[in-house]
Amino acid sequence: MTTLNVNPDANPETDSVDGTVKHEQANLSWAQIIAAAGSSASDAISGGSLAKWQCDTNTDKFKLLHRSIFLFDTSALPDDCVITSARLTVYGYTKLNEGSWANLKLNVYASAPASETALAAGDFDSLGSTPLCDTDLDYDDFDSGNGANTFALNADGLAAISKTGITKLGLREVTYDVGGASPTWVTNKRMIFNGYFADKSGDDYPPVLSVTYADLPTVTQAKPSNIQATVATGHGNITSVGDGTVSQHGHCWNRTGTPTTSDSKTELGAASAVGAFTSDMTDLQSGQRYYVRSYAINEAGTSYSSTTWSFIAGGGGEHKALSG
Repeated sequence: MTTLNVNPDANPETDSVDGTVKHEQANLSWAQIIAAAGSSASDAISGGSLAKWQCDTNTDKFKLLHRSIFLFDTSALPDDCVITSARLTVYGYTKLNEGSWANLKLNVYASAPASETALAAGDFDSLGSTPLCDTDLDYDDFDSGNGANTFALNADGLAAISKTGITKLGLREVTYDVGGASPTWVTNKRMIFNGYFADKSGDDYPPVLSVTYADLPTVTQAKPSNIQATVATGHGNITSVGDGTVSQHGHCWNRTGTPTTSDSKTELGAASAVGAFTSDMTDLQSGQRYYVRSYAINEAGTSYSSTTWSFIAGGGGEHKALSG
């Protein structure tokens, strides 16, 4: 297993951005402020609001709501790797609950800012509502003493990680912002989760996305040989065992195309090193077209050769290479 640790860029950004997105406007109902389009953003700050709101002086009215966005360049991940786990860590330095609100919580959500290197007011409503962590972070458990607050991403979170570009995440308060329940109004009182952004310098406090992944094995497929009426020989090559050990490898074939290990297959067992292999495809029907490719399995999963070979059993040696 390998772990990739990435941070958002500090200002001026070249690949990824982080910061606070806000809606600040007097005399709004809670429904109005959580559905607003946003009024400003801050992406060149060392620290600030991960999530925040403030009541107005008028009864049941509110005047600001903050969310936060974190982008990470995860393009260094191998395209064919299997992501097994990931964690988002942000460091906190202040929290405040002046209204004594119950069940204050943070969670991670997908974000979709218009730019990958700058935040704008309109990005306020770009955050999703599906939690990317199965466990909310409670207010009481939020470390506000420069401590790490870590969110283990769930299956939706892992699916949100890009292997080719920028992974886009954010933080929202769960019960009231995402859930829509209006906080009990208390004149001018605030709720704050404060944390550090990438522009924090001189300390080890930038947000970090840690992605743990495993590499699949890689295999190739050469032209089959010894093609007879009921049997043919497949030729493959393990070019990388990936992470761990190859537990099974061989050839798979069918009569419809793109064969998998759910079809007919040979099983040559474990392989601890790269190298060529052959195996016999049996019980073929003379005159029928077959498709064959190599496969190999390790801890990360199953991989197949990118090329599939087609041949006709007993067909006088006709072959055809197809892209996988």
